[in-house]
Amino acid sequence: MTDKTDKGKEANEAGQHRHQKRNWQKNKQGRPDYKPKKDKDPEEIPILKYGPSNNFTRFKEALSKTALRDYGHLGTLVKTGKYYKPTEPDIAGYYLASDPYGIQKATFLEDVKEHRKELLKMHTDRPKLYALMLHYLSEESLDEINRSDKWEDIQKKNGSARAMALN
Repeated sequence: MTDKTDKGKEANEAGQHRHQKRNWQKNKQGRPDYKPKKDKDPEEIPILKYGPSNNFTRFKEALSKTALRDYGHLGTLVKTGKYYKPTEPDIAGYYLASDPYGIQKATFLEDVKEHRKELLKMHTDRPKLYALMLHYLSEESLDEINRSDKWEDIQKKNGSARAMALN
């Protein structure tokens, strides 16, 4: 009995260690096809499937969240189907007659500038929102939309609102 343990000790002293893998270590690092599971991103937009068992409600909800985050008021289009129209500053709300220093006039002009900037930003972001919608359509969904009579007009005008109305 002492002979066996002495041989094992001699092998260990010589630097020859036997490494055993535990059950939880086996076949995970060595496999080239092993990929750990990734948790799904709750904000990920699913690809819209066409047919009776489609995922339109999940698609619309995820697209709406992403559009609101990335494009602000323009993103409300996905949920409502209509473009958001910011309220234009009303000159009646400013007291220009009793404004000797011109502060009310300057405030009004600044509000008009902000209104125009918001309209311009929404107008320039329309193609981006349109591309976002098209990006997450399946081939079947895209084919079905292409069959629509209105599709050519939508593509020419790059109309996001019209594209949402087709769904």
